[in-house]
Amino acid sequence: MYKLAAIFIFLFFTSVTALGDNLNIGLITDEFMEKKVNKKSFNDLILEMLAEESVEFNVVKGSRNDITKKFLTGDINLIFPIRKNDFPGIKISYSDNVYSQILHIASNKENIRNMEALSGKTLYILRNTGIKKSIQKKLRDNNIIANVEVVDDLKKYSNQIIIDSSSFTHDLNYTFMIGKVPFTVFGYNGENPDLLNKINKALEKKYFCIFNNHKEKVEQTLRKEKFFYSLTTAEKKYLENLKEINIAYEENSTVSHYIPESKSYGGVLPLVWNEIAKDLDLKLNIINEPYEGWDKIVSRFENGEIKSLGVAKFPGRENKYIFSNKLTDIHTYKIYKSDCKENVDSKIGVIEESIEDYISKEYYPKENIIRYKNKVELIDALKREDVKSILHVNPYLSGISGYNSEIFYSFPINLAFNKEDIIFKNIFDKAYIYLVDKDLLKEKSIESDKRFSALKVKEAEYLRGLLYRGVLLFLIFLVFVLGVFFVEKRKKAKDLEKIAFFDILSTLGNRYNFNNACEEFESKSGVCIVVDLDNFKNANDTFGHSVGDEIIKECGLLLKNIFGEKNTFRISGDEYYIFVSSENFDSQLNELKDTLERSYTLKKYSISMSVGYFFKTFETGILEGFKKADTGMYRAKKISGNSFYCER
Repeated sequence: MYKLAAIFIFLFFTSVTALGDNLNIGLITDEFMEKKVNKKSFNDLILEMLAEESVEFNVVKGSRNDITKKFLTGDINLIFPIRKNDFPGIKISYSDNVYSQILHIASNKENIRNMEALSGKTLYILRNTGIKKSIQKKLRDNNIIANVEVVDDLKKYSNQIIIDSSSFTHDLNYTFMIGKVPFTVFGYNGENPDLLNKINKALEKKYFCIFNNHKEKVEQTLRKEKFFYSLTTAEKKYLENLKEINIAYEENSTVSHYIPESKSYGGVLPLVWNEIAKDLDLKLNIINEPYEGWDKIVSRFENGEIKSLGVAKFPGRENKYIFSNKLTDIHTYKIYKSDCKENVDSKIGVIEESIEDYISKEYYPKENIIRYKNKVELIDALKREDVKSILHVNPYLSGISGYNSEIFYSFPINLAFNKEDIIFKNIFDKAYIYLVDKDLLKEKSIESDKRFSALKVKEAEYLRGLLYRGVLLFLIFLVFVLGVFFVEKRKKAKDLEKIAFFDILSTLGNRYNFNNACEEFESKSGVCIVVDLDNFKNANDTFGHSVGDEIIKECGLLLKNIFGEKNTFRISGDEYYIFVSSENFDSQLNELKDTLERSYTLKKYSISMSVGYFFKTFETGILEGFKKADTGMYRAKKISGNSFYCER
């Protein structure tokens, strides 16, 4: 009797195991894969997906190295996450793409700011990640000699220089982005083609979005946990009692600027504060009025009414304030005419009491520096040739009349705190390290600066256009005999009008044109589309501005041909806004995808597009619609080149 029962139990478990022998799935038990968000980890979601697709499996858990070894020996059939270049030369089938990440050079002690700084260094990468060859190629392409070491645990080398994805480097003090990691996928070494079909079907149906959303939440959760773990007891107590803070922004600088249309602030400082305040559940009170005046803001800061200011460390300031770690570098640009020839007596213009004023004293004799009250006076002096060149932190000023610009001086920007706020200053430094996505911050701040600068330039040109037209009308009535002069002036006025409403390179409507069109779009339903060019800056820097102009013209032409001239606008250097009816949108989107694949110019310079779109209803405001589409564009940018994302 007992023997029969034992045989029955043995046969039962053997049959159950046999059902699972078709698929042994390896689950990596590292921090990223095991971290639970909303009571689920990545590994939980993988098992949930397979169960929904009625896949029978056995689960094998272990470290990344253990799971990888078992996968390569065939003891495990399915593994996630891997990349398609992790195991070259080995027969593996792959699922569709799941998510991509940013590749960083990072360290707790080594402040690496560019590729050249890697020369002679030892770089550590994780075993079985497949990035060694691509790193070595990137080093060769940049003529850099460095040693690349493969290790089993990168955490042991955090004070050295490591290379890995953003999931594992975000909490280190110094990071430098060098590119994207190839897409993560499921790897399968078995003989059942139906398995990957089921996985791909599940990804398409819902799990692609689930995995990508979960990845972002896990990264955010890990950042917050490591931030709070880094706090001292005094800092935790301080933060518990901190519910809101008063801050102030400059309305017309590179690090912060006021945007009248949205009645909000753009630039790197607002982006940093917004991200930190969101994670710490802090209320931000922006207490200064637009155009209040910097002197008044500084006075309110020194009186303790304002918590911090974004400033540079000038001599004398370090005796008055304490400073955060560096947030970003700001360049001062020298702007001049292309045919400008300077001599020892040449004058240079600056805005008085500005950072450019301070820097100019280090390089020019006192008598050669001409100071102006504001930016308008500075630009007018340059156009009148009262000065040969000017210094300003905004390089886009050169676009007003075709002037050239070059980097003159670079300096760091920090947050200043009053000396009694040392605890809050230390909290901010840690929050910036752990909570702020530096790559996304850089992208958003660049775009924000470009939009603001383009808007200011076009506003100035439009006002000048109005002035010229008034002068022309006056001349028509009073100086009829100067007909030839009148015709010439009118031609110039039309040119200025064209500049005010249309982008010269792409011939598309510009930001001002778009703002006018928004009144018509406001009450309509349709599709808001935001298009951003990938790799444009690299192509522009590598091949020159003439190639950059060629790319802008090509993109403008293909977007205009597909979506129509009246519906398409070039908003900034490499960003386009489009508003079309949803009726033919699917065919237009397919036409865009096909056109991108065929474009010789875009392929030649490795240019792709990240496209975000949002279906606007009658009730949705047009600005809200484009804000949604802009969010979709940034999500598309995280996927790959020529990616499209529908924001809900």
